[in-house]
Amino acid sequence: MSEVSIITIGNEILSGRTLDTNADYIGQRLTEMGHSVRFRYTVGDNVRDIAFALKQALKSDVIITTGGLGPTKDDVTKQTIADVHGRKLILTNPIGTAPGIFVEEGKKLIFILPGVPREMKSIFENEVVPVLKKKLASYPLITVTFHTTGIPESQIQQLISEIEDIAFLPHYTGVDLRISRKTRKEIEEFRKFLKHRLGDAVYSEDSDTLEAVVGRLLKNKHLTIGVAESLTGGLVMHRISNVSGSSEYFLGGVVAYSNELKMTLLGVKEETLKRYGAVSKETAQEMVVGIKDVTGADIGISTTGIAGPTGGTRGKPVGLVYTTVSGESGIRCEKNLFNGDRLMIKEMSAQKALNMVRIYLLS
Repeated sequence: MSEVSIITIGNEILSGRTLDTNADYIGQRLTEMGHSVRFRYTVGDNVRDIAFALKQALKSDVIITTGGLGPTKDDVTKQTIADVHGRKLILTNPIGTAPGIFVEEGKKLIFILPGVPREMKSIFENEVVPVLKKKLASYPLITVTFHTTGIPESQIQQLISEIEDIAFLPHYTGVDLRISRKTRKEIEEFRKFLKHRLGDAVYSEDSDTLEAVVGRLLKNKHLTIGVAESLTGGLVMHRISNVSGSSEYFLGGVVAYSNELKMTLLGVKEETLKRYGAVSKETAQEMVVGIKDVTGADIGISTTGIAGPTGGTRGKPVGLVYTTVSGESGIRCEKNLFNGDRLMIKEMSAQKALNMVRIYLLS
């Protein structure tokens, strides 16, 4: 497996004003082709730093740079390459003004590409890929991303610690695990390993979403669902209805933000609200019973909580959320304390509610 270093050149990338989508694209394509990305460097538009990154990157078999090839005075990559290697331009740019440069230094291949994403991709696919295929042996890999939720990254790492070549991609609604293997058999072996170690925490693969998984379970069991939301403000319903064909199982829902609507639309008792408050296990359970009565659904979900940043108290802090699911097997209500800003708390609450439905349907 050939090792590659990627160098991104540009003050706008270094400062964070522009996202480095070029390096992401190149890294993904190289991995698909069976090459290993060893290093990624980001440097500004100056000769000294570019030269330093190039010398460091020479530890790899292949070096690919993007940026600094235009006509302006801060586009110094060409001059730096010329100073270091003294080579002629032998790549072209069919859709822009910045040329590509290809330098073959012994057994090392150096590709200098423009920073404009459209131009970079064109040269990469039409010029770089053919050269790599001709000069280097590659072993195309199968890459699969497994999605987990409800389990922290640290716990996952402990449970699968013997597997080292996994990319951990954490986000606040779960952790994605990306692996690359040479054969489908190896992918299947890893899939079974994950199922054994992580159980139902793994809910899908690649582009398959949690709401799509829930939808399939509902269809397979010929069940319908209704949703009662407070703090999530319709986010759960949005995710469910965003799946094509969801009308087969999603009957509808209610966003009851005020106590008055919780009582009039969902049948929450005034006594319950006065005694326990809108954010409570008791209210969440009455909401889920109410939405089942209103819609006639087989399964009900409810969410109530404090999304913040205001409204929290010592007894009921920001991030306190109750998510409830109800069906033939009874009512299950969970108390959660999420950390984050308002949108994060809403999204984590919706994720939790959908995952509770998934687990409920699997049990």
